[in-house]
Amino acid sequence: MVKGEGVKRIVSGIVLMLLLMAMFSLALNIKPTKAEWTGTVYIRADGSIDPPDAPIITYDNVTYTLIDNITSSGNGIVVERDNIAIDGQGFAIRCINSSLFNIGILLNGKRYITIKNVTIEGFGYGMRVESCDGEIMIAQSNITKNGVGIYIKAFPSEVGNLHIYRNNIMANHGGITIVNSLGVDITLCNITNNDHYGIYLELSEYVYIRDNNLIGNNYAIDCYASVSISIYHNNFINNRFDALFDSCFRIELNLPYPYGGNYWSKYKGVDLYSGEYQNEMGSDGIGDTPYVIDENNVDKYPLISPYPLKVFKCTIDGVLHSITVKTESGVTHFIFNQSKTQIIFKIEGSSTAWIFCNLTIPKSLMTGPWNYTYQGDVLDINIYESENKTHTFISLKYRYTGTFQVVIKASWVVLEYPSTIILTIFMLTTTVLLVLTRSRRLKHRR
Repeated sequence: MVKGEGVKRIVSGIVLMLLLMAMFSLALNIKPTKAEWTGTVYIRADGSIDPPDAPIITYDNVTYTLIDNITSSGNGIVVERDNIAIDGQGFAIRCINSSLFNIGILLNGKRYITIKNVTIEGFGYGMRVESCDGEIMIAQSNITKNGVGIYIKAFPSEVGNLHIYRNNIMANHGGITIVNSLGVDITLCNITNNDHYGIYLELSEYVYIRDNNLIGNNYAIDCYASVSISIYHNNFINNRFDALFDSCFRIELNLPYPYGGNYWSKYKGVDLYSGEYQNEMGSDGIGDTPYVIDENNVDKYPLISPYPLKVFKCTIDGVLHSITVKTESGVTHFIFNQSKTQIIFKIEGSSTAWIFCNLTIPKSLMTGPWNYTYQGDVLDINIYESENKTHTFISLKYRYTGTFQVVIKASWVVLEYPSTIILTIFMLTTTVLLVLTRSRRLKHRR
């Protein structure tokens, strides 16, 4: 009997121990609701993060990475250091007490800054970039429900450019404002449903607006007292007003034929003809009559359908290069071959009518003169070239009965320096310096 009671006690003890362990384990797994971090983050000039408990980390004082959302009743992030990159990793910076003066990310007098992959919401200014220079990049971010999405002022472009690239800028009062600035490039952005304007320019020069979707804004583009503004290969869709130019000069709304201008949903023209003067039989994807904004600003070659783009990317020594392709055909097997200084691709489908394929190639990646070869089921092909300061534009116009391959060979391609070569150069330089130093010491002793 005693023995039986002992067994029961042992079993009861084991059960109790298991129960306590389960309860302890459950207690460990119950986590309190984590409050979102609130405050303003400063990236100080010495590279430190203030306050240190802010949800942003760095291991090298160069790349700063968000690890959680930030809420603020004032500014979100204030950058006081040059030559850095901020990667939002998809996290958000939100204002909980919006006013006209709160700023999501502030850059004032900074140089060489990259900001990417972040959501900014509810501020007076989503991003404010003032009196900065060097290369500034704002990329792959969602900027929404702010007074002004991105505000650029006094960017001098003495060194480098300011790039606004692949952002979604939507449902702000104003999308992008550029004031008293030089050398700004707005590319591959969706600028949509902004209450007052998509892009506003004032007292600015050499602004490039290309390959964007401007949809559902009050004014898609509002431009005042600005010079040398290039606007091409954009889709203007369902805006109340597509563009307003007041006291502006040298506005470029299209590239030379056959590269075309922009797509305007308000355009009522047809596409029955082709050629530089639109007087040759056969359609070419370009309207036969110009699209008139006002008596001084005309898109001579409006696109008859929205501008579809394929973007082919390559990264060399940490620098991203993008080749954009617009075509009515299928483009496949696109290859950039650095060692052979060429790009190769296939055009699929068939058409006995003339079809076009337009390529935009950055000069930072490869430059001409160019050599072209093609093989396959192509009947006729014509090739046109044009360029500006930063890009080469190549247009292929062809008729074909089946798939054919195109090879475009450049005269120069940017070089990649493998780590082994860099190490070898470093070792050779060090050896030369050591030999020279030793030689000088020997001469001194003599």
